[in-house]
Amino acid sequence: MAKFTVGQDPVKGLTELKAYMEEQISKIKKATTEQEIDQLLVDVLNEYDDKMGSLSKIYKGGNEQVEQLKIDVRKLYEPLRDQFSYNHPQTLVGEFQIKIEQQHKRAEEEKRKLEKQREEQLKLEKQLEEEKQKLAKQSDEEKRKLENQQEETINQALLKVDGILQELTLKIDRVDQHQYKKAHDTANTLLQSLIAARDEYERDLRANEFSQELAGRKFKLACQDAVKIAKPVLEKDLGWGDYLKNLLKCLANAVITVFTFGCQQGFFTYARPDSAKAIEKAEEDLGLRQTASSPK
Repeated sequence: MAKFTVGQDPVKGLTELKAYMEEQISKIKKATTEQEIDQLLVDVLNEYDDKMGSLSKIYKGGNEQVEQLKIDVRKLYEPLRDQFSYNHPQTLVGEFQIKIEQQHKRAEEEKRKLEKQREEQLKLEKQLEEEKQKLAKQSDEEKRKLENQQEETINQALLKVDGILQELTLKIDRVDQHQYKKAHDTANTLLQSLIAARDEYERDLRANEFSQELAGRKFKLACQDAVKIAKPVLEKDLGWGDYLKNLLKCLANAVITVFTFGCQQGFFTYARPDSAKAIEKAEEDLGLRQTASSPK
């Protein structure tokens, strides 16, 4: 509500003021906090002062209904004034209103500050999430790249082994089966053993159960064992002594001797299975222990 203005009906204005004050009194009785009560008191007292201070502009006296309304609103006003004075002695309503406004202003500023901090926090969280997704994407791309490199390295190694075994197949085909039947059968058995070793080598490489180095050592051991069994017959009957030595060297050189996937980058870590210990023991027993990078 506003102050009385020229031409306004004082009866209507005072009736509205009375209803407003009664409503505020009802709210004060239901209020649960001191701040809420103070705000309601200040609002109703200020409204009363504004209305009654401007009443003289439109009313000069002589109206019984107006006079009775003035008495009615005064009776409502005085307990409210006394309640405010009791709660805040030696404090004017206007001063308290300024204090409340300052408190509201500080509360609004604090609210805006907290909202700004929250916005900055959300912005930072968003940036961190975007960075996390970016790093995850880079990690996935790097992993796919390394997987492709691994696949290429495996394929190249197997192609070399297959080429060596193909040469052995052609060499066996040139052996006279009738004149050198035992040697021919022994050579075929060697070929089948080497093919089996080759296939197991591929399975080991693709299974990622242990490192490429260990898979290579296992493959070389199987080849050396097969050649060692076949060598006496093939060297005696066909003179393949030097050829078998070179065959083993070629197979050893075809083996992957560098950690091309996972080991340095840390995508996979291999447990050292019992099979690794068994391979090392077999190498020692046969005197064939060697490093992958320099086969003997």
